[in-house]
Amino acid sequence: MTEVKTVILVAWEDETKTLSDADKQLLDDNNIEIVYTGIGKINATRMTTRIILDSIYRGDPKGGNLSRLRIVNVGCAGSHTTPVRTLIKPTAFMQRDMDARQFGYKQYRTPEAAQQRWMLGVRLPSEGIKTSRPMALKVTPHPKVLQRDPAKAEEEGYDGKIPVKPHWIVCATGDNTNGYSEVSEEIPAFDAVDMEAYAIADVCAHYGVSFTCYKWITDLAAEDSTIEELIEN
Repeated sequence: MTEVKTVILVAWEDETKTLSDADKQLLDDNNIEIVYTGIGKINATRMTTRIILDSIYRGDPKGGNLSRLRIVNVGCAGSHTTPVRTLIKPTAFMQRDMDARQFGYKQYRTPEAAQQRWMLGVRLPSEGIKTSRPMALKVTPHPKVLQRDPAKAEEEGYDGKIPVKPHWIVCATGDNTNGYSEVSEEIPAFDAVDMEAYAIADVCAHYGVSFTCYKWITDLAAEDSTIEELIEN
């Protein structure tokens, strides 16, 4: 049986500059590869898709290799809820810069796309789910509810609606540094503000690939946040 392959996607090489030779050897010994995507959603989408397609066609055109592929996104992020120099594990992902309200669409929703996919979530093992593949979330005010495909829910023994617990951590992705201006009444604060995670999660959801994300908080995603602050932290 082919062993599990883990690919860690990082946007910027500076984010891994503290890795020692021993760290790199440990990754190699455990079949873990670091791949740099470049900054932004397009770069992240292109690289994630390439990795998955390479895995599909590497001697297994039916795609069986995908069950042994693990994609992990690691990188820096701002936050409205968490102090700097804190490591968090986001479990829900959205596009903060998707805004077509002028044409009658709700904020954060992609026009003419499946509206339930505007927020993607990764279920946690503690909730009884065996995989960590992203899926669509339906966020409702009181209480928050996770809406699953009814047929799939029945197949897995769930009733289709599962409470979203307080530990859901929202990562808001956009191709800018304006996270402070993209909050709303619906989502008044972002736990993480980055430029790649939603894109990676969406591609993984499309192909059914396991996805995990970790963000190191370097700034407060505020109007006066600077690149110097990010680098320092």
